Amino acid sequence: MSQPAVDSPQHRLLHAFMLAEYAVIVDGREGIVRVSRSHRWLDRALGGQPWAIVTACNPAGRRLPPADNTVRHRQLTDLARALGPCHRACNRDPAGDWPDEPGVLLARIRIEPVDALARRFEQAAVVTGRAGQPACLRLYGDGWPDALPACVESAD
Repeated sequence: MSQPAVDSPQHRLLHAFMLAEYAVIVDGREGIVRVSRSHRWLDRALGGQPWAIVTACNPAGRRLPPADNTVRHRQLTDLARALGPCHRACNRDPAGDWPDEPGVLLARIRIEPVDALARRFEQAAVVTGRAGQPACLRLYGDGWPDALPACVESAD
């Protein structure tokens, strides 16, 4: 796999994902998750169980009309509830250049169902976490840089 140009769409997406704020609401309290940072408060709130943040909005980083994203989010929420405990989440661009993307925080989840949801909704990435470890970005599809930052991994 060749190294994409620094200004390639995949490079820009990766940069945006790394800078994004992933807001989650657990037990009525909102907190912000950031890639490559530990989140002890979330570890405690989820009893040390693995977790993942997934959205169904704007597949592969392509903007969809808000009504389409609303339908996709409802579908994701229904599927997520069937997998186990889930909480509200919202992926935010701190610069405000990209619309907020509602999502779900899945708790007590294995990576296989997370991968299945990400692929079903054509997502370029999800955020995952394990107790005591920094949040990681998990990428889907081709064209990502060969050398990825710490806490970033390819699912493919």
